[in-house]
Amino acid sequence: MGLSGKGYFRDDYQEMAHSLLMDALQELELKLEEMEPITISYGTNERNAAIAQAVQQQWEKSLGIKVELEAVDLKVFFQKISQRQYQLAAGSWTADFNDPINFLEVFKYKEASSNNTNWENPKYIDLLNQSALCRNSEERKGLLREAEQILLEHMPIIPLFHFAMNYLQCEGLEEVALSPLGQVDFRWANMNFLDEKR
Repeated sequence: MGLSGKGYFRDDYQEMAHSLLMDALQELELKLEEMEPITISYGTNERNAAIAQAVQQQWEKSLGIKVELEAVDLKVFFQKISQRQYQLAAGSWTADFNDPINFLEVFKYKEASSNNTNWENPKYIDLLNQSALCRNSEERKGLLREAEQILLEHMPIIPLFHFAMNYLQCEGLEEVALSPLGQVDFRWANMNFLDEKR
């Protein structure tokens, strides 16, 4: 879910995905059987391996394309990514602060060290620049929403999922704040169960 207030993608929409693939192959004057395998590179850990394997299985089953997996030691993986030596790479990003610019700014300039996609779009840059100067929060949100739409139409990245965070809270502990980023804040917390035991 992004700034649009609703999801950009519909789960399990295989017919549309297959139709778009066929359109792309026709545009390239290729048949599905002639398509070279797609290689997904990922840094070696259990989570990344599970994600890459799931994508491989889903694409092979629903689209009929061959997908090869390349597990790479994390240090080497980040070097390959920064040198853009990959076809598709599995990665993740978490926000440092609660503002959409935290994600959108990453893809502003293709030369930026954090933008390993080699993607850049003049209209996208202009919208981010306008948002930086905008003093009206609703107008700024609209500019960022428009930039996000451009990013998702061009798809230099493919959002797959959002991390879920689980917490346990003991009875009597109240007013614990959880930020949209998953940070726990005990600043206003109180422990009523301690008062009851006194």
